[in-house]
Amino acid sequence: GKYRLFENSEPAGYKPVQNKPIVAFQIVNGEVRDVTSIVPQDIPAGYEFTNDKHYITNEPIPPKREYPRTGGIGMLLFYLIGCMMMGGVLLYTRKHP
Repeated sequence: GKYRLFENSEPAGYKPVQNKPIVAFQIVNGEVRDVTSIVPQDIPAGYEFTNDKHYITNEPIPPKREYPRTGGIGMLLFYLIGCMMMGGVLLYTRKHP
């Protein structure tokens, strides 16, 4: 019979292959024959055909990065201390010209 082989879904944690190649082949009397690749439009990245073998390289999804926290409640303390110091200097200069 005639068969077509293609990647239906990508493995967990890997990016999907765009323009997925399809490998068509025929089995006659238990032997695989007429192996051809049907590649939509362009050859997709990560697909290679050498020595009658089809290779699809799946690219892993990069892990999410943790960014440093900025701002937040920690900065409020510095603002309050700074305002208190400026207020103290202002009161001191008014009482002691």
